[in-house]
Amino acid sequence: MTKNELLAELDLRIGSSSPDMPGTSSTTSATESADDIHARDAKLSSWRDQVQNAADGDPVLDEIAAHLAE
Repeated sequence: MTKNELLAELDLRIGSSSPDMPGTSSTTSATESADDIHARDAKLSSWRDQVQNAADGDPVLDEIAAHLAE
């Protein structure tokens, strides 16, 4: 995955994890609490910051891509 593809994927996942709309996307289930959603959003935001600050070819890009594939 390229840096731009990672950023787009992270933006999509961050946007789809809104605590105001639980259960409305494939990444959010109705059984998740607002705290779970906020924790996931914080993790995704942290990864997005790392990707944004990484240089092309930085190993952190592969690490984050692997986490997203889980």
